[in-house]
Amino acid sequence: MLHYRSNLRKYTVIKKTTENLIQSAIDDLLNPSIKLTNVLFKLQAIAFKIKNVDLKKWVSSEINGYESEPPEYRKKGTALFADLHSYRASIKDYH
Repeated sequence: MLHYRSNLRKYTVIKKTTENLIQSAIDDLLNPSIKLTNVLFKLQAIAFKIKNVDLKKWVSSEINGYESEPPEYRKKGTALFADLHSYRASIKDYH
């Protein structure tokens, strides 16, 4: 019975710590003075703590860049217009 209580206590502490990390990450996302990179590092810690492979992979890709084609939300449409007579160019953002 003592072993069970010890494990239950340890689980409760881990759960509380994870909940605190998640709440802290949410609070940071809502705070414009916190850099997104800092939140991603917190999410990485959460992913390891809860052993979520998909979240680990996504956070790693967001921090380090995507090895293959980035997801659609990372793509941005642009167009280049050039006036070859006056050597002027402009870039229009279509996103």
